[in-house]
Parts: sequence; C-alpha cells; structure tokens
Amino acid sequence: MHRRQITTIRGWGRAEPQDLSRIGAPTLIANGDHDRMIPTELSHDMHARIPGSTLIISPGAGHGGVFQYGDEFVDAVRAHLDTDS
Repeated sequence: MHRRQITTIRGWGRAEPQDLSRIGAPTLIANGDHDRMIPTELSHDMHARIPGSTLIISPGAGHGGVFQYGDEFVDAVRAHLDTDS
C-alpha cells in the first residue's frame, strides 16, 4: 500500500463518524469474520447505522470473503438486487 493511502486511511479512521442514517438506498455490506484490512466490527457498526441494510459476514474468511464464498455471495447480491426496498 502506498504511504499516502495509509495516511489517508488513518486520518479517515480517526474522523468523527458520519451520519449513515440518511442512506435510503438498499445497502449490502459484506465482510469476512477475520478481515485484517477492514475490521469486522466496523461492518457491524455500519450495518447498525444504515437503516434496513443487509449484512453478510463470511465465516473463516478474510478480506477476500466475497471470493472465498463466491457462489453464496453472488446469490446474496442477486437476492439483494431483487428486493423492492
């Protein structure tokens, strides 16, 4: 990762949380339960702050959970896109 990217990510991580309750679009959040790049608890936090969002946590998966569980993820995305929300 580039030094500027790390600096930006650290700054963003220290910033005041944004008000995600205003998001009205259907939102799908996916993560692995062992993600070292984006801690799983942040996905849970985002899910709690976005009304009506859907959360998928892939067991035994890291940052590439959507690839490790590709078939299941594709099914979840299709179901998410088919909702009338």
